[in-house]
Amino acid sequence: MEASRPSRQVVLFFISLCSSGMWCEPFCYSVPEEKKAGSIVANVLKDLKIDVKELSARRAQLISKTSGQNFQLDPHSGNIILRDKIDREALCGLSDPCTLFSEILLENPLQFFKIEVQVEDVNDNSPTFSKNQFLFEIPEQTPINAHFPLETAHDLDKGKNAIRNYILSPNEYFKLDVQSQNNGKKYAELVLAKPLDREVIPQFILTLEAVDGG
Repeated sequence: MEASRPSRQVVLFFISLCSSGMWCEPFCYSVPEEKKAGSIVANVLKDLKIDVKELSARRAQLISKTSGQNFQLDPHSGNIILRDKIDREALCGLSDPCTLFSEILLENPLQFFKIEVQVEDVNDNSPTFSKNQFLFEIPEQTPINAHFPLETAHDLDKGKNAIRNYILSPNEYFKLDVQSQNNGKKYAELVLAKPLDREVIPQFILTLEAVDGG
């Protein structure tokens, strides 16, 4: 009877090596969203501490670690180039910051270098409300300084390009109280500034404007 042979499993290991030691700090760059395809994001030669000749000889490759290949590496210049125009909101949604992760692979010897590109928001969206008109029914005996919460506008832009203020059309009876939530998001409340008299003015038509940072 033939003796049973032990089974074997072969595992291939890829070891990431850095010239600066055990831990690799990523190379961090940034690019504004909507920048046209073919634009240069950064040059990596200085960070890699090699010249163009070595970059080409070591068959440098840029490998995306996130969905889609948004960038490419020019081995003849060391430039990271934008392949397609990036829509930050479509790519990252409400996530902030919006960061894309890649690695540069060099051969002979084998080395990996982490790349992080932060997509900067530009003011390419306007604030919007869920509908164009809102109806409030307010009793005429309502006391002065009564507050009425208003719907917040929606803006896909972030940071300095997000909603910064709300403006109410000029009138004697109502004013606006604009405040900030803990996350910095602005919201507004309508405040009664003068007693109402239905016989004098039965209806008000007011305009609320949301203003972003653009």
